[in-house]
Order: sequence, then C-alpha cells, then structure tokens
Amino acid sequence: MRNKDSFDFKKFRISQSNSAMKLSSDACVFGALINVDHTSSILDIGTGTGILSLILAQKTNNSSTITALEIDDDSIIDATINITCSPWHNRISLIHSSVQSFAEHSNQTFDLIISNPPFFQNSSKPISSSKHIARHSDHSLTFTDLISSSKQLSTQDTKFWFILPVEEMKYFTELAISSGLFPFYQYTLQDYPSAKPKRVIKAFCLDDSTNCTQELFLYKEDVLGPYTEQFIKTMNPYYLFL
Repeated sequence: MRNKDSFDFKKFRISQSNSAMKLSSDACVFGALINVDHTSSILDIGTGTGILSLILAQKTNNSSTITALEIDDDSIIDATINITCSPWHNRISLIHSSVQSFAEHSNQTFDLIISNPPFFQNSSKPISSSKHIARHSDHSLTFTDLISSSKQLSTQDTKFWFILPVEEMKYFTELAISSGLFPFYQYTLQDYPSAKPKRVIKAFCLDDSTNCTQELFLYKEDVLGPYTEQFIKTMNPYYLFL
C-alpha cells in the first residue's frame, strides 16, 4: 500500500505529513511541462512540499538556482525535509515568506517565475462571476497580488508559468493582460479525450506581440487507460512506475 505521507520519485522523495496541500498529478505534470530553456534563476511562489522546485532542479541539470517561497508553517516543515534530502539542496533556497513581502524587500529578479497558486477548492460548484472567483482565492495571495509581485521580481525577458482550474484561469488571464502580462503558451489538461478539461497551464511574458500557442495534454487514452505516449514521455524522467 502506498504511504499517503510520502511519495518516491526516481531521483527524490516528497514527504507530506504536515502540509495540507498534498501532492497532485497536475502539479507534477505542471513542473514537467515548464520550459526551462535559457534559465539561470527560478522563483517558485508557494512551493508547498517543494515539488515544483525539485522537478525544475532535476530538469535544469545544475544550471539554475531556485528560490522557493512558502508562507505556511506546516508546509515549510515538509519542504525543508524534501529539499535538504534532495541531490540539489545546494541550489534551492527555501524562504519562509509571502511573495508580497519578498518582493517588497528583495532587489532580486528571476528568469523564470512559477506558481501553483491558491484557488477555490470546491470547483464543482458553478462559478457565476469573476467576483465569485476572486473572493474564493486565498486571501493571503489574491490573483492581483500574485501578478503585481511577480512583475516586481521580473526583467523584460522573464517568463511566467501558472496553473489553475479552467474558469479561474480565464479570470486570471484577464487580470494578467490588463497588468501587462501576455500569454504565449497554453496546455489544457484532460484525463482522457471525452473528459472535461480540468486544469490549464499558461505561460506569460511581457511581449504583447507574441501569439499564444495552445496544446491539449491528455493523461490517458480512455477512461480506463492506458496512459498516453504524451504522458509517458513527459513524466518518465520523474515517476518510478513509467
């Protein structure tokens, strides 16, 4: 039986006995799909257990430093264990801070900024308006705060990657564009071809002339499996069972 408090990957382990936000396959896929080309500095906003920082540390092969921010006391415990025990502990700096405070007091900038931000968990409920979405984002990090803080920590060439449920991403994208962040790549995540889309990964930049390439990412070929070649190729470097 799998231990729900820990998860073994090919090159690292995630302990999650303290963090309320447990490991999800969507977060793992998100990390695996992020483009890290020409990246020497990465900011992970709301690292949780540290999963995204660890996946990106593996992907960048010692070429990048990573700063992982986390405000939650319990998540910091898990992230500290996971990062310290990983092969890349010397490349990942874990900071117990909100991104708002970090942006206010830091003069750092980053080539790549990523986040799996808080959102209304019961997404099966109908969402009737943008205000409804905004009210149910975590009060400690609103979408507006996330966008403005990310911009403070960026250069003209910085790339920004975020993952959200479908409706929340629509609203987030409206806010981002109005703030000067423009989408250039999007993955829509679906469990299988006839399933409803469940998450959207979207990459942004500061160049308003960039067209947005869109791609469908399928986990399985049908409701009972097997995994798609797309999923296997993407997750093979990380998952033990592939």
